[in-house]
Amino acid sequence: MSPWQHSLCVSEYASWQMHRARSCRPSLGSQVQGVPEKSLAWAYFEIVKSWVTRACRFHRRRNTLDNLRIRAETGGLRKELQRLLETETHDHDRARRLQKRLRRYATEWLTFLDRTETPPTNYHAEM
Repeated sequence: MSPWQHSLCVSEYASWQMHRARSCRPSLGSQVQGVPEKSLAWAYFEIVKSWVTRACRFHRRRNTLDNLRIRAETGGLRKELQRLLETETHDHDRARRLQKRLRRYATEWLTFLDRTETPPTNYHAEM
């Protein structure tokens, strides 16, 4: 089984209460198919997957953290997104497409950091 088969599908939407459009990006697992392991593109997908996992973990723990830790975590997630947007992904088309999507929806990827009522995933929409 591929390690990507059960990866997270990160939402790039604001909640319907905010009257903004929702759009779920395809799961990282389906995007990484065909990317050679040990390539720069594979490494890029791994870094994105790690970032997504960290963001979801933060969202689940948020209510247990103090304000200083929340600011540190949100700042770190935003800096990490910026690094993902600036990283060269020239060795595979799929990595370039993922980065293009990250750039296009850069403001929506971390909506849940500022709007706690917005979950980081769209799992509820896919059930």
